[in-house]
Amino acid sequence: MTAPNGDIAADTDPGKLAALVLAVLRGIEALGKAGAGEETLTDIAWTALAVLPRPAH
Repeated sequence: MTAPNGDIAADTDPGKLAALVLAVLRGIEALGKAGAGEETLTDIAWTALAVLPRPAH
């Protein structure tokens, strides 16, 4: 999913990445409605961002 220089590989399916982001957002929304605390929701968001491919700096 990640090319050697840190960019998203050309063969990565953007629809699948979008689906992952949407699933995480909906999960956070559901957990928030169920009473999960802000710290928990923030931790989930940061974890989700950490697994997304991104360019190296």
